[in-house]
Amino acid sequence: MFKKFTNGCVRVVNRWLPDAFLFAIILTIITFIGSLLATKMSVIEVLSAWGDQKSGFWGLLSFSMQMALVLVFGSAMASARPCKKALRAVAGLCHNNKQAILVAIVKEVLEQYGKHSIFARANWEKDAGNLPLTADEAV
Repeated sequence: MFKKFTNGCVRVVNRWLPDAFLFAIILTIITFIGSLLATKMSVIEVLSAWGDQKSGFWGLLSFSMQMALVLVFGSAMASARPCKKALRAVAGLCHNNKQAILVAIVKEVLEQYGKHSIFARANWEKDAGNLPLTADEAV
């Protein structure tokens, strides 16, 4: 009975709910029209400013590649044996929802602290004249 119900739900969703790509296209068009109306810019100016002011849309390709690499390497790292053991150990600490939320918060705080300390160190050394890098180049 449950299988029949879920199959019915799947049929309804497949028939009536649009694909995520369609949502992305619709939201892109809405954003484009909204930017035309809100900024009083021409179509060409909006298209050239779609990424950043220097490289426009094509500047987004490097960001897209970085995100693809994050996904690929993150998946490869998570499937590695040492990382699986570490993830299982951390997951074993959580016995209810509150503990899972607490572990996620602690993980995020430690991660953000690490990032900010790297950026602060890079900026401090740059100001001291020891490191000719910006914070973006340090990581």
